Amino acid sequence: MTDRHTNRGGHNLIDLRGRKFGKLLVLVDTRRRKSRRPIWECHCDCGETVAVLGKYLQNGDTKSCGCFNKGNAHNRDAVAEITLSFWTPITRQAVRRGIPFEVTREFAWQLYLDQGGLCALTGEPIKFSTNIRDQRGTQTASLDRKDSRFGYTENNVQWVHKKVNIMKNVMSNEELFDWCGKVQDWMRSHPDQARPSVGCGKPSKHVPIQVVAA
Repeated sequence: MTDRHTNRGGHNLIDLRGRKFGKLLVLVDTRRRKSRRPIWECHCDCGETVAVLGKYLQNGDTKSCGCFNKGNAHNRDAVAEITLSFWTPITRQAVRRGIPFEVTREFAWQLYLDQGGLCALTGEPIKFSTNIRDQRGTQTASLDRKDSRFGYTENNVQWVHKKVNIMKNVMSNEELFDWCGKVQDWMRSHPDQARPSVGCGKPSKHVPIQVVAA
């Protein structure tokens, strides 16, 4: 037998307490009404609490607090962890710059797995963001061309850390290695160059001061 309760207008209404609709678990009747229909307080799987009109729960119009649209829709068309919102700007920028783009997301994901989830140039772990709003902070995987003279083809792409890609810019792998070697060799032979410059602002309190005997 279906449980019912009476609203302020005297009408018997279905008691939705304890029922689950999509990601929403109905907690209590808020005692608020819209067009004499009850509004229910619901707990979403994501942890949020939201008030929903009962008819929207029953007819399937509302299935979450809104996180479904913010999160799952972001991942709905993903290939593994490579979402469209991550991939589309890469392809559009390439087309805008006249750079051939012949790589599929399926190939790119397999390449990521073949690299063991590591940057091809440093061995540092790289990852994708599952939250569209957090991509700037947690997204570290960046698709790079080994030789920037050529397009995004299967034999000319690699996954690198986004900071490495910023440093590499339009250089080839070989050019990057050469310049990194030059920087390393110079700093080894000129250790004073690595010390903070005097008179260029306040030194960080975390920088150790090296005392050299006269």
